[in-house]
Amino acid sequence: MRPSVYIMMSTYNGEHYVSEQIESILNQSHVDVTIAIRDDGSSDNTMDILNSYAKKHSNISVICGDNLGFAGSFWSLLLSAPLTYDYYAFSDQDDVWEANKLAAAIHVLRQSDNKLKLYASALQVTDENLNVQYKNEFPKLKIKLGSAITRPRLSGCTMVFGSELLRLCQSYDITKINGAGISHDVAVYLTALSCGGKVLFSRKSYIKLRRHASTVTGHGKSIFKRIASVLDIFTKRKLEASIQTEFLYNNLKEHMTPDSILMCEDILHYRDSVKNTVAFAKDKRNKCNIMSVDIVNLFAILFRCY
Repeated sequence: MRPSVYIMMSTYNGEHYVSEQIESILNQSHVDVTIAIRDDGSSDNTMDILNSYAKKHSNISVICGDNLGFAGSFWSLLLSAPLTYDYYAFSDQDDVWEANKLAAAIHVLRQSDNKLKLYASALQVTDENLNVQYKNEFPKLKIKLGSAITRPRLSGCTMVFGSELLRLCQSYDITKINGAGISHDVAVYLTALSCGGKVLFSRKSYIKLRRHASTVTGHGKSIFKRIASVLDIFTKRKLEASIQTEFLYNNLKEHMTPDSILMCEDILHYRDSVKNTVAFAKDKRNKCNIMSVDIVNLFAILFRCY
């Protein structure tokens, strides 16, 4: 029996590329897909395109919603997702998936018995015409809660996970966080890591992430804007990590492992004294093994920006 996969896609003014992405999902091999699409208040012809697909395909449903921003839109889809599917995945509106993207993810997931397992992969970043610019493989990346809280590196468009992790994520609402937003994919990632889940990362890429001027994620920005986004940690995103940690800690503590509880408490109290700050800066649990990221993290901790 072919595994069933529930795809959550948020769209916003995506008329130029969304058809190509939907076609690549419909063409997935060895799986049965259902595509739930929520439009986040588009002002172009996106809804017309989506409704046309929904009329032709019984496995596509479309919701026209108010503008919540991409994280809120995706989380709305997640909260309403039925728990009756084998696997769940996020989809951006403008990427293109290789035909075996989901089957490859499921093959990896089936090798683990962990109920909160999460798959993510490398990706090929392309220009608007799908010419590959570079590949994000993160060859030295160490996946652990401390470094994921400070600088998450995995992309939601590559993620695939099961119903148990979905159920746990549905127990809270990221739109209720006060003071700092948290993206849908980061929330799923941190939930898996903090609650004893297994993150399975593949350095094989089955997705072309289209990079263009209107892309809302970091991959769509110029190199200068991406650098500026990192530097935001010291300014307008200051204390974001602590606010997000406190939110997850308050909502998931009863499900967290003892080590995760300790990690969260150390983050929440590292600013209490100079001793705590220095100790936390030296803490290997914060290291992701990517030198540039670890250097930024070191200064962000010493300046108490997390």
